[in-house]
Amino acid sequence: MVLVAAHDFPGNYWLPYEVVGLFIGVRLLDDFVFMPLTVGRSLHMHPLVTVLMILLGGAVAGIAGLLLVMPVLGVVMVAGQIIGELITDERILARYRHARHLKRLRARTDLYMEG
Repeated sequence: MVLVAAHDFPGNYWLPYEVVGLFIGVRLLDDFVFMPLTVGRSLHMHPLVTVLMILLGGAVAGIAGLLLVMPVLGVVMVAGQIIGELITDERILARYRHARHLKRLRARTDLYMEG
């Protein structure tokens, strides 16, 4: 775009700089406003946390960290949610307690039947 602006408007010396400024402004707006809002809504996460995770991913792993931090965070959040539901679900806990009780009864029955 800078080359097109410089070629089509040779008398306007500031136009290529304005194009670069517009590109940087749109890029920053996309990276720090629209991307965190979109990803934050899909992951049910606050946009500030999303921005901080993107910055942390960039600081830790560079460009690869910027690209991979949100998918990895999504996987970790879903795994944590599933594990949390498994640990706190009363039906699963009741089934586990009942299965342990049945195993103990079966073990006692086997002991008494052999003797």
